[in-house]
Amino acid sequence: MSQALVSTHTLTPAHPSTMATRVHSFNQIQGAIASGSAVAVCFSAEWSGPSRAMAPVFDQLAMTTPGVWFLTCDIDSVPGVDQEYGVHAVPVFMFFKGGVKVNAVTGGNASAIQQAVNAL
Repeated sequence: MSQALVSTHTLTPAHPSTMATRVHSFNQIQGAIASGSAVAVCFSAEWSGPSRAMAPVFDQLAMTTPGVWFLTCDIDSVPGVDQEYGVHAVPVFMFFKGGVKVNAVTGGNASAIQQAVNAL
């Protein structure tokens, strides 16, 4: 991992009444996943219409679902994150529990995302 990707910022879960936490490094994503907590990550891109459309849906889930860390990552802001996590289209939502990926949803299917969050 290049030195530019190393972050000294610690990641704390968003307060239940706040939106998803925007991450800026591999370390933030990996730290959340390694914690063993339930984690939902939205990999998106600013230029993607479906990503922009799903942002409020994901934020609403973050505000109403206690016990889950909701993270958003712009794939253009964290170089190589798409390769590291196998992101081939945006948005893609990945769900982790106990440090393991347990589900993924590609595209703007709000009900599939809700089901994946509920399964955490």
